[in-house]
Amino acid sequence: MYNMITKEKLINCGICKKQFNDPRILPCSHTYCLRCIKQIASNHSEYFECPQYDGAIVPKDSIDTLKVNQTVNDIIEFLNFSSGLIPCTNCNSTTSETWCNNCTTSYCARCCQDVHRIRAFQNHQLISLREKSIELMSCESHQDEILKYWCLKCDTCVCSDCLLNDHKEHPYILIHKAAKDFETKVTFNNTNNSI
Repeated sequence: MYNMITKEKLINCGICKKQFNDPRILPCSHTYCLRCIKQIASNHSEYFECPQYDGAIVPKDSIDTLKVNQTVNDIIEFLNFSSGLIPCTNCNSTTSETWCNNCTTSYCARCCQDVHRIRAFQNHQLISLREKSIELMSCESHQDEILKYWCLKCDTCVCSDCLLNDHKEHPYILIHKAAKDFETKVTFNNTNNSI
């Protein structure tokens, strides 16, 4: 039986236990912060083993070429967007409302207006953060597909095509159910911590 999914499991590195910073995928599909991977590799000469000791051996000279786990980055961004916790990148004091695809930055209403008043920025593509959060749900491997499921075996978001291929025969649940599960667990943990 699989454990209930927690927000921490989705967005925290298994090594440093903090929110992922530049998450990279090892050949065994486990994800860790690039900094954490480099720290582990520094204790070895040419190769190092995945911290989960699953037999995956990684050459030290391939660390910088490890693929970024964009799905994890998107989940973190999505959770931040959906909770409304994105501060304006410009003033850092007001909650963001708008995303600029050209600047790849989120702005509060005032800063967005101030920055995009300049002629060079007037043609930038601006969208609401709500629209951006929906856009984040596209599958990285199958761009036309939306991430609808949570693979319980791999602890990752997947689309219908993923379930038919790389995640065939893996147990899965709807992503909304997974979100509700970890939201319930977070609420339960917060209640227990306040008692």
